[in-house]
Amino acid sequence: HQLEVSSDYRSPWWLRRGLLAAVAVCILVPVTYKIIPVLIQDIIHTYRRDVPFFEDLSRPADFSLNHTVNMYLTSEEGISLGVWHTVPESRWKETQGKDLLWYQNTLNDGNPVFIYLHGNTGSSALGYHVVVPDYRGFGDSAGEPTESGLTTDALHVYNWVKARSGDSLVVIWGHSLGSGSILLARRYRQKCALVAAKAQSKDRVKLVTFDGSLGYLHNGLYRDPKLPGVLK
Repeated sequence: HQLEVSSDYRSPWWLRRGLLAAVAVCILVPVTYKIIPVLIQDIIHTYRRDVPFFEDLSRPADFSLNHTVNMYLTSEEGISLGVWHTVPESRWKETQGKDLLWYQNTLNDGNPVFIYLHGNTGSSALGYHVVVPDYRGFGDSAGEPTESGLTTDALHVYNWVKARSGDSLVVIWGHSLGSGSILLARRYRQKCALVAAKAQSKDRVKLVTFDGSLGYLHNGLYRDPKLPGVLK
């Protein structure tokens, strides 16, 4: 007896289509990224989806920030960064009618200064100055965001604050995308790296947990009354 196999056998239709789709994806994805690199930039930074078309970021008071001044720093030629500076609660009564120079001089008042590098989708009662820059391409800052550009922006704001804050403690607080900017900035500034290395002793670094029932989630840790003690 001989076993005959039909020469008309064909793979199931779903298998053929599945293989065809897999091949198409493997080809189209790298080709698309190669041809349109801006897609990668948008996926990482997502800054185009958060442009405040109908909001004037030069007026912090419109966002209920009555003790905050808006300014612009030039990190590179053609790159203007929008920056907000909020003074500590203890100085709120002094802010009425004060100009930009007054706000800059307060950085040297001995209160800690936090440079907050926000994430890619973007409490003064604790007695801190808070300086919040928008990277290039974000908010009302000029330019297009790139890895090296964001690092340059972060270092420029840090240097600007250090030049005006005297002996005040300066802390860079990175959130989401901002944490990456800090790590990159350490490569280019030895002093930042030394400060980070010094803080890695077992006595100064510890895991701090927050009870989930408090409802702080990712963005609400600043509300915890124990936070000032943790930072000290």
